[in-house]
Amino acid sequence: MSSKDHRQNHDRKQEESLHRVNLNMRKLRIKAGMTQRELGEKIGLDHRSISAYENGHYEPGASVIIKYCDVFHITPDELLGYHTHEEDARYFLTPDEINMVMAFRRRPEYVQMSVKTLCLHGYRFLSEEEDIRQDMEWVENRKRQMKIQKNMEKWAQNVKKSGESQKG
Repeated sequence: MSSKDHRQNHDRKQEESLHRVNLNMRKLRIKAGMTQRELGEKIGLDHRSISAYENGHYEPGASVIIKYCDVFHITPDELLGYHTHEEDARYFLTPDEINMVMAFRRRPEYVQMSVKTLCLHGYRFLSEEEDIRQDMEWVENRKRQMKIQKNMEKWAQNVKKSGESQKG
Protein backbone atom coordinates (compact mmCIF):
# COMPACT_ATOMS: atom_id res chain seq x y z
CA MET A 1 0.00 0.00 0.00
CA SER A 2 1.43 3.35 -0.98
CA SER A 3 1.90 6.19 1.47
CA LYS A 4 -0.96 8.08 -0.20
CA ASP A 5 -3.31 5.07 0.06
CA HIS A 6 -2.33 4.57 3.69
CA ARG A 7 -3.06 8.23 4.47
CA GLN A 8 -6.43 8.07 2.67
CA ASN A 9 -7.36 4.91 4.56
CA HIS A 10 -6.38 6.56 7.86
CA ASP A 11 -8.40 9.70 6.98
CA ARG A 12 -11.44 7.58 6.08
CA LYS A 13 -11.27 5.69 9.40
CA GLN A 14 -10.90 8.95 11.31
CA GLU A 15 -13.93 10.39 9.50
CA GLU A 16 -16.00 7.28 10.29
CA SER A 17 -14.96 7.49 13.93
CA LEU A 18 -15.95 11.15 14.13
CA HIS A 19 -19.30 10.40 12.48
CA ARG A 20 -19.90 7.65 15.08
CA VAL A 21 -19.11 10.11 17.90
CA ASN A 22 -21.51 12.69 16.44
CA LEU A 23 -24.29 10.08 16.22
CA ASN A 24 -23.61 8.85 19.75
CA MET A 25 -23.74 12.41 21.09
CA ARG A 26 -27.18 12.91 19.54
CA LYS A 27 -28.48 9.47 20.61
CA LEU A 28 -27.42 10.02 24.22
CA ARG A 29 -29.15 13.40 24.40
CA ILE A 30 -32.35 12.12 22.81
CA LYS A 31 -32.40 8.99 24.97
CA ALA A 32 -32.08 11.20 28.05
CA GLY A 33 -35.03 13.29 26.81
CA MET A 34 -33.00 16.51 26.71
CA THR A 35 -33.15 19.36 24.26
CA GLN A 36 -29.93 20.75 22.83
CA ARG A 37 -30.47 23.84 24.98
CA GLU A 38 -30.84 21.76 28.18
CA LEU A 39 -27.72 19.76 27.42
CA GLY A 40 -25.82 22.93 26.58
CA GLU A 41 -26.71 24.40 29.97
CA LYS A 42 -25.45 21.26 31.73
CA ILE A 43 -22.06 21.27 29.99
CA GLY A 44 -21.56 24.99 29.57
CA LEU A 45 -22.15 25.35 25.82
CA ASP A 46 -24.88 27.05 23.84
CA HIS A 47 -27.41 25.00 21.87
CA ARG A 48 -25.83 26.00 18.54
CA SER A 49 -22.55 24.35 19.58
CA ILE A 50 -24.41 21.20 20.62
CA SER A 51 -26.13 21.15 17.23
CA ALA A 52 -22.81 21.65 15.45
CA TYR A 53 -21.24 18.70 17.32
CA GLU A 54 -24.23 16.44 16.69
CA ASN A 55 -24.34 17.32 12.99
CA GLY A 56 -20.61 16.84 12.48
CA HIS A 57 -19.76 20.49 11.84
CA TYR A 58 -17.37 20.59 14.83
CA GLU A 59 -15.05 17.92 16.13
CA PRO A 60 -15.42 17.57 19.91
CA GLY A 61 -12.24 18.08 21.88
CA ALA A 62 -11.25 16.18 25.00
CA SER A 63 -12.94 18.69 27.33
CA VAL A 64 -16.29 18.36 25.52
CA ILE A 65 -16.04 14.57 25.48
CA ILE A 66 -15.33 14.52 29.22
CA LYS A 67 -18.32 16.80 29.90
CA TYR A 68 -20.60 14.53 27.85
CA CYS A 69 -19.31 11.49 29.73
CA ASP A 70 -19.95 13.17 33.08
CA VAL A 71 -23.52 14.13 32.15
CA PHE A 72 -24.44 10.71 30.72
CA HIS A 73 -22.37 8.60 33.17
CA ILE A 74 -20.45 6.79 30.44
CA THR A 75 -16.78 6.29 29.60
CA PRO A 76 -15.05 8.08 26.73
CA ASP A 77 -14.67 4.67 25.06
CA GLU A 78 -18.45 4.25 25.08
CA LEU A 79 -18.98 7.71 23.59
CA LEU A 80 -16.35 7.01 20.94
CA GLY A 81 -18.08 3.74 20.09
CA TYR A 82 -15.45 1.37 21.46
CA HIS A 83 -16.24 -1.46 23.81
CA THR A 84 -14.58 -4.51 25.28
CA HIS A 85 -15.64 -8.13 25.31
CA GLU A 86 -16.24 -7.85 29.06
CA GLU A 87 -18.89 -5.20 28.38
CA ASP A 88 -20.48 -7.46 25.75
CA ALA A 89 -20.55 -10.37 28.20
CA ARG A 90 -23.66 -9.02 29.91
CA TYR A 91 -25.58 -9.75 26.69
CA PHE A 92 -24.58 -13.43 26.48
CA LEU A 93 -26.92 -16.10 27.76
CA THR A 94 -25.87 -18.52 30.46
CA PRO A 95 -26.25 -22.25 29.76
CA ASP A 96 -29.36 -22.29 31.99
CA GLU A 97 -30.86 -19.38 30.05
CA ILE A 98 -30.17 -21.12 26.74
CA ASN A 99 -31.89 -24.27 28.05
CA MET A 100 -34.90 -22.20 29.16
CA VAL A 101 -35.21 -20.57 25.74
CA MET A 102 -34.99 -23.92 23.97
CA ALA A 103 -37.57 -25.46 26.33
CA PHE A 104 -39.86 -22.46 25.80
CA ARG A 105 -39.70 -22.89 22.02
CA ARG A 106 -40.71 -26.56 22.30
CA ARG A 107 -43.87 -25.74 24.26
CA PRO A 108 -47.32 -25.37 22.69
CA GLU A 109 -48.49 -21.86 21.91
CA TYR A 110 -50.90 -21.65 24.86
CA VAL A 111 -48.05 -22.46 27.28
CA GLN A 112 -45.80 -19.87 25.61
CA MET A 113 -48.56 -17.27 26.02
CA SER A 114 -48.84 -18.04 29.74
CA VAL A 115 -45.08 -17.75 30.19
CA LYS A 116 -45.01 -14.47 28.26
CA THR A 117 -47.84 -13.10 30.39
CA LEU A 118 -46.04 -14.11 33.56
CA CYS A 119 -42.77 -12.54 32.39
CA LEU A 120 -44.36 -9.32 31.15
CA HIS A 121 -46.81 -8.76 33.99
CA GLY A 122 -45.02 -10.49 36.84
CA TYR A 123 -46.53 -9.74 40.23
CA ARG A 124 -49.80 -8.45 38.76
CA PHE A 125 -50.28 -11.78 37.04
CA LEU A 126 -49.33 -13.75 40.13
CA SER A 127 -51.47 -11.65 42.45
CA GLU A 128 -54.55 -12.60 40.48
CA GLU A 129 -54.94 -16.10 41.92
CA GLU A 130 -58.36 -16.46 40.35
CA ASP A 131 -56.96 -15.74 36.89
CA ILE A 132 -54.26 -18.32 37.44
CA ARG A 133 -56.78 -20.90 38.60
CA GLN A 134 -58.95 -20.19 35.55
CA ASP A 135 -55.95 -20.46 33.24
CA MET A 136 -55.00 -23.78 34.78
CA GLU A 137 -58.57 -25.02 34.40
CA TRP A 138 -58.55 -23.89 30.77
CA VAL A 139 -55.35 -25.84 30.14
CA GLU A 140 -56.77 -28.96 31.79
CA ASN A 141 -60.04 -28.63 29.84
CA ARG A 142 -58.11 -28.21 26.63
CA LYS A 143 -56.12 -31.36 27.38
CA ARG A 144 -59.37 -33.25 28.05
CA GLN A 145 -60.88 -31.94 24.81
CA MET A 146 -57.84 -33.07 22.85
CA LYS A 147 -57.97 -36.51 24.50
CA ILE A 148 -61.71 -36.82 23.76
CA GLN A 149 -61.10 -35.79 20.15
CA LYS A 150 -58.39 -38.45 19.77
CA ASN A 151 -60.65 -41.10 21.31
CA MET A 152 -63.50 -40.12 18.98
CA GLU A 153 -61.19 -40.35 15.98
CA LYS A 154 -60.07 -43.83 17.10
CA TRP A 155 -63.69 -44.85 17.68
CA ALA A 156 -64.66 -43.60 14.19
CA GLN A 157 -61.79 -45.58 12.66
CA ASN A 158 -62.86 -48.71 14.56
CA VAL A 159 -66.48 -48.27 13.44
CA LYS A 160 -65.32 -47.86 9.86
CA LYS A 161 -63.10 -50.96 10.10
CA SER A 162 -65.85 -53.07 11.67
CA GLY A 163 -68.29 -51.94 8.97
CA GLU A 164 -65.80 -52.92 6.28
CA SER A 165 -65.16 -56.32 7.89
CA GLN A 166 -68.91 -57.06 8.08
CA LYS A 167 -69.26 -56.29 4.35
CA GLY A 168 -66.48 -58.67 3.41
